[in-house]
Amino acid sequence: GKGNEYRAELKLEYGLTDRYNLMLYTVAKQGHWKDDNNSSTRRAFTEILPGVKYLLFTDPFISTLQLKVKFPLNYNENDVPALGNHQIDIEGKLLTAQPWPKLPGYTKFEFGFKGRLGKPANELPYYLEFGYNLIPKMIAKVSLDGKYSLRQHDQSVEDLVKYTVGPIFKFKDYLD
Repeated sequence: GKGNEYRAELKLEYGLTDRYNLMLYTVAKQGHWKDDNNSSTRRAFTEILPGVKYLLFTDPFISTLQLKVKFPLNYNENDVPALGNHQIDIEGKLLTAQPWPKLPGYTKFEFGFKGRLGKPANELPYYLEFGYNLIPKMIAKVSLDGKYSLRQHDQSVEDLVKYTVGPIFKFKDYLD
């Protein structure tokens, strides 16, 4: 058989102070599976991730620490297709960003550790992004997003790297 999956993320952040942000992320998925005998589609919110972000410093570049905990929702291994997994993750990350001195662009780098209370293996997530302002309301961006699994004896591995090339549109003036 064959299948596909779509994922949508809602990310909310609220600044308590200049240094502390509260975060709440949720993930909704839709999966479709088809084989010779049947076809099925499922939709569900699969996880919720509360977290906190702390601003370390802003000079010579912006640096923050982030801590999130992932709690699974609506998971049943007997569902076809099964969306998500039934594990709790705890993730800490160092996030940095730096504007370019003489050009209208920026560099962003993230590195962290994701500990899991189940399989698959713990991971080292990383992210690198370069952005350049083409016009005041649009940025061209290139990013590399990956994770490296810390292999254990009986744990499955999910190493991956993905890249993105595309625009970012600024809607701030339209939402005020």
